Amino acid sequence: MSRWLVSLVIVSAGVAWASVDAGGGTISIGNSLRYSLSQETNEEILEDYFDVDYTHGPFLARLRYEVFQPSEERRDREGQVFRAVGGETQWGTLWVGNFYGLFGKGMAFHGYEDRDLRVDTSLDGLSLDLEHGPASLKAFSGRTAAHTTVFHGADAEVRPLAGLALGGSYLSRRQTSSTGYVAPDLELGTGRIDVNVNPVGCFGLDVGPTYLSAEAGQRSRSGAAERGEGWFAAVGTSLLGAAVGFEYKDYLHMGVVAEGKEYTTPPPAAMEHAWTLLARHSHELNPDDEKGFLGRLEWQATDIFGLTASYSVAQDQRDTEVFSEAMAEARIAEVSRTPVTVACARTEEFLGVAPTADRNVDDRRTHLTFIGDVTFPLHGPWTGRFSGEHQHTDGDAVGEFDLEHLELEVSRSPGISVALVGEFSNVSRIQQDLPWLSVFEEQTSWFSAQCVLDIAPGHQLRVVAGSRPEGKVCAGGACRTVPAFKGIEAQLSSLF
Repeated sequence: MSRWLVSLVIVSAGVAWASVDAGGGTISIGNSLRYSLSQETNEEILEDYFDVDYTHGPFLARLRYEVFQPSEERRDREGQVFRAVGGETQWGTLWVGNFYGLFGKGMAFHGYEDRDLRVDTSLDGLSLDLEHGPASLKAFSGRTAAHTTVFHGADAEVRPLAGLALGGSYLSRRQTSSTGYVAPDLELGTGRIDVNVNPVGCFGLDVGPTYLSAEAGQRSRSGAAERGEGWFAAVGTSLLGAAVGFEYKDYLHMGVVAEGKEYTTPPPAAMEHAWTLLARHSHELNPDDEKGFLGRLEWQATDIFGLTASYSVAQDQRDTEVFSEAMAEARIAEVSRTPVTVACARTEEFLGVAPTADRNVDDRRTHLTFIGDVTFPLHGPWTGRFSGEHQHTDGDAVGEFDLEHLELEVSRSPGISVALVGEFSNVSRIQQDLPWLSVFEEQTSWFSAQCVLDIAPGHQLRVVAGSRPEGKVCAGGACRTVPAFKGIEAQLSSLF
């Protein structure tokens, strides 16, 4: 069924200033608005973020007001969701109210906001950051958004020698109210060491045990407290002009969840991709049951030629491989008249068990992806770019099929770019009926036209008309499914 949308996205529009004098202080105001309307179903989406920052000497204040009527996820909400006041001195910063934070690499605690991922793990309480000479200390106490869970945390780091850092973190979780499942009390402690010796290279090691109390919530089968462990190690060096890196992970019960949100982000030890078809199969980390590694090579052979190669594997604690990827990318740098990038990758992922008429089949898919991207001069300041991606998928539960993603762009910098995007699949009608291939349920081809226009310094207008399939956005091992789209979309981005 054809479904046409008219969508308007305005980022930092309305009232937005970056530096306005206000009684001797400075106030910064920004607004982000998205509105869309389905002409067929008459469904509306309205999302608005209003941010205010104020500074006056050592005094700090922040406020964010959000309106979802409803959001893309069909959630209705309006109200003040972030407010904090604080003070800043040469020793550190104190915040009272909502706050974010990061302990080490995120294995013990990471409170952050990512609007693309629809993640907001701010806490409400007290946060203190202190730093003096080679030592630093972070500490906080805060409740979750719905005030059902209390977190206490502390992180200390000392740098006794140049290139050497020693640190440790502590986090506790206690559920104070519930409408159903009572989560067990949790304590988590991590330690880390980071060594950076030039020109030899760098080394980092993070370890952390997690303890789930058996006195609250659901006990383990043995009745004893459950214990988790986490290990992450990374080493990097430079050899003959090539940068070589290796990361290892081993996580068991390292996820810290409250109100359906993850408050830890252990390093994923996996690549993230900007290419469209590869990004749809990026790996989503399972911090409760995963181990694996990532090896990476970056080689800049000449001023214009470079090469990147990587190999990663992820398994569960029973040694079942859930993800692997081997990738190589060669590029001719932009200093040449015609920058070129070619890449190939083999990705294998295990998506669970798919029931069939006579038996259950492991939904294990192998994707072979080939990519070519070239930018070429046209006339005067105008340039052209063509990008093509081909992906062949094979699996017992889905059979075989191919995807093609093509982009043709003409641009003038600065000023304007116009692009045509097409995507095609040869999925059969039988494959379309498989519930685990729902992305192809209604169509197997998508077309869109895009125009990006710099209408003024700091202001960019982006208009897209057409359709695109369901996609995926990932960052730091966390992912979100982006629904399919068909219609017209306009986005205005403003920086003041």
